Amino acid sequence: MKIKPVVFLLIVSVLAVSCDYFSNPNDKMIKILDARKMMYNVKSNPFAAKAEVAYYDSIINSSDEGFFKLFNELNKGNALLKFGKEAESVSIMENAIKRKKRLMAKMIHKRLNVWQLLI
Repeated sequence: MKIKPVVFLLIVSVLAVSCDYFSNPNDKMIKILDARKMMYNVKSNPFAAKAEVAYYDSIINSSDEGFFKLFNELNKGNALLKFGKEAESVSIMENAIKRKKRLMAKMIHKRLNVWQLLI
């Protein structure tokens, strides 16, 4: 007869601990989804093109003129293409190609000047 109250108290205590009356399940789901968003919205995720665009944009803004900046502009164009902004991607890539031609011409001109000085 003493076993019934102990079992009853055990069941009631387990139910009281397991039930969480004071938290809203919607708030829990929002926290879980925010954590997932932060985890997946990184440059290395191939499905997070928006983060990739932001990454290349920050590199372009902080770098000097040259082939490094040109390479990152092409990467940004590819990321914009993945993101679905074709028109913006095409304009960035066209400008990068034009700048590459100008940089190559400058580089060739400088090398020719150096060779003329040596001869």
